[in-house]
Amino acid sequence: FFFGAVFCFGGMHCCLAAAIVTLSALVWHVTSTASASPVVKLDHTEFEDVVRAASGASGDWFVLFQEEGCEECRTIEGTLDEVAAELDGVTKVATVKLTTDCMLRSRLDISEVPFLAVFSEGKMIKYVHPVKEKDIMVKYAGGAFRSMIENKRLCAIEEEMGGHKGDPNCDIIEDSVSDVPQLSHDEL
Repeated sequence: FFFGAVFCFGGMHCCLAAAIVTLSALVWHVTSTASASPVVKLDHTEFEDVVRAASGASGDWFVLFQEEGCEECRTIEGTLDEVAAELDGVTKVATVKLTTDCMLRSRLDISEVPFLAVFSEGKMIKYVHPVKEKDIMVKYAGGAFRSMIENKRLCAIEEEMGGHKGDPNCDIIEDSVSDVPQLSHDEL
């Protein structure tokens, strides 16, 4: 669009109309080029439709579960904007507002917030690293979480062969990687 001087040839009304058109174009340009947060904001009712956690059909997601009034959650949200910008096209990033009585909290066994997890191919992989370390978050959500899935598979093989009893690494992995429960009839 044109940011030149407003020339008036038809009197005061034409000048005013031309100025309004120019101002409108400027407002449109500023608002359309302003960068929105790359983090998708969801509530607990939208989570399954958007993330498709149980099936993994919508790709990989790094999700912060939070609730109203959580100060630590607000701090993490700022870091998530940076994480999402770096993961653009690799892993989608979202925040989900939970209420105390929502079924999603019990379905995913979320006992406290903030709670971060990657959802990939029907699995939920808990994020158990420092939440203020952007570089670690980017590396983990960008693909490092896949080693947790593979290690869980290897621990299961070891267990079948009679090994790994009491191995603390396998115990940690067992607690960190789980299948996402399917929606119950009540949640449909």
